[in-house]
Amino acid sequence: MRILEILILATVPPTILGFLFQIPSSWTLILVAVTTALIILHLFIEGYRWQMIPAYVLSTILLLIAVGSIALNLPAPAALWRIVGTILGLFFFTIAVGLPLLFPIFQLPAPTGPYSVGTTLFNVLDHTRKEISAKNPNDDGDVVVQAWYPTDEAVGKPAAYLANGSFPWDWLRLVPTHAVLNAPVSSNQASYPVLTFAHGGGFMAVQNSIQMQEFASHGYIILSISHIIDSVVTIYPDGHTDGRSLTQAWKDMKPVLTDNNNAFKTAATLKHSNGGNRLSIDEKRVIMQQVFEENRIALQVINRRANDAYAVIDYLEKLNQEAGNHLLSGRLDMDRLGILGHSNGGAVAVNVAMNDSRIKAVINMDGYIFGDVFNSGLQQPFMSMNKEGDQGRDDVVYEQIEAPAYSVTIQGANHFNFMDIYLWMPLFNSRYLGSINPQRAVEIVNRYTLAFFEKHLRNQDDFLLGSFGKINKCSTRNCLKRNPKNNIISP
Repeated sequence: MRILEILILATVPPTILGFLFQIPSSWTLILVAVTTALIILHLFIEGYRWQMIPAYVLSTILLLIAVGSIALNLPAPAALWRIVGTILGLFFFTIAVGLPLLFPIFQLPAPTGPYSVGTTLFNVLDHTRKEISAKNPNDDGDVVVQAWYPTDEAVGKPAAYLANGSFPWDWLRLVPTHAVLNAPVSSNQASYPVLTFAHGGGFMAVQNSIQMQEFASHGYIILSISHIIDSVVTIYPDGHTDGRSLTQAWKDMKPVLTDNNNAFKTAATLKHSNGGNRLSIDEKRVIMQQVFEENRIALQVINRRANDAYAVIDYLEKLNQEAGNHLLSGRLDMDRLGILGHSNGGAVAVNVAMNDSRIKAVINMDGYIFGDVFNSGLQQPFMSMNKEGDQGRDDVVYEQIEAPAYSVTIQGANHFNFMDIYLWMPLFNSRYLGSINPQRAVEIVNRYTLAFFEKHLRNQDDFLLGSFGKINKCSTRNCLKRNPKNNIISP
């Protein structure tokens, strides 16, 4: 919690107990007056957030009681009513304290690269298809992109984690990032390698802001695509928002998740029915293709989001060839283009790479792979990062790829360890995250994904990848044991 929030909440219990023990009304009035003054300062200096509403309401009630008691010269209530009032007051005080703790104003870990970080927001119109967003149906396709990039400007007002978000995400506008809004691209190089990122289904483009800033600080221009129909909130450059409610987002994702689970449960069932013997790659391919042919919803979602990525890449190529006012014009090294995604976005990344030779390297972060990739394979270097228990699920892709391929399993990780959510709701971490320290998990993800793109977009070898063969299914713990000099990430 922030300083004024702490002070506001610190003044409430003495006021409640003052009513219980019949402290003179004048002293009680002073206490609630101090609380009221702190709330006013808090609103002007720190800013409103909905998590503090119970504190605002409780303080207002206490103020009205104190003023009313003096103005009307009311006698002290009976002991029973004072006790009941105190219990109710402390109950609501617990709620007033709990909400800000559940959803804190958090600090992002600082990026480790030599560059400062800039960020900008823009949208890409795709005239080849119609929009299917919540608010603008039948308009031309509109894709919103947030870019992070290296800059020489180390000072400036930090960009908000999520500016202008609607409820319940509006409090993220108060979270500062390590990026300066609309700062010029660093002049250290003429152009920089480009990455595109696809967020998870039912989440948002800023879900991996730690990772985005890390890439930018190491000299990458990375663009996170807001897949509007699959995002709980999309912020447009002019400040207006679009998106679905959290309930609707997860409702829409349910059939997709069902497809995923059915596919791999089927594979596991057939594996065990085969006497415990490992299925051949051809058998796995048939199983996976059969399940996805029967459940087309997931593939439809992937294809729709892949079209967003194609539109953005086309726009970047055009932008890079034109002399314009856009701060990214001419600064994009489109010959060194990579793509990555988390969850459903990982499947998007793989499908885009399969169909677009402009992509030179691809990473799937704990996402199930869909569609024709089981038959067509990938031509680009590929890395799959998985939570514990999911290793081996991309075997079909690995067996037919000729380019370098890497499989990394993070021991103790869960699906949500690949994003920033551990900072959003830290008190829920034990429910949604794995046993690994969540900050350590993010460090591992950042370290390996950066090493992969450094090697395959910049030709810079990294010892983390040096021990991998063409296909290496190893845990991060084992990989790190092979590299005892590593002092950045420990198992």
